[in-house]
Amino acid sequence: MYNLISEDWGRFLKPWVEEIGRSFRCLKVVHFRRMIVTDEDLMVLGCGRGEGLQVLKLDKCSGFSNDGLLHISRSCMYWFLMV
Repeated sequence: MYNLISEDWGRFLKPWVEEIGRSFRCLKVVHFRRMIVTDEDLMVLGCGRGEGLQVLKLDKCSGFSNDGLLHISRSCMYWFLMV
């Protein structure tokens, strides 16, 4: 699963998160796959969509820490931990 995609393919989450925060007012579920997700991205997503966001799936994503997850969980109205 790792090193199968070139580094310059545009997998950074920042532009997507910024657009989601501006445009998608009724968004309840977000699924990102094979993206580089920073703690800052999770903070922006939480501030922009946190109240309505019910599901966040980070599938094979990297770059974030517990701090980013803590921020998004505090911003969301509902949250569940799936192991």
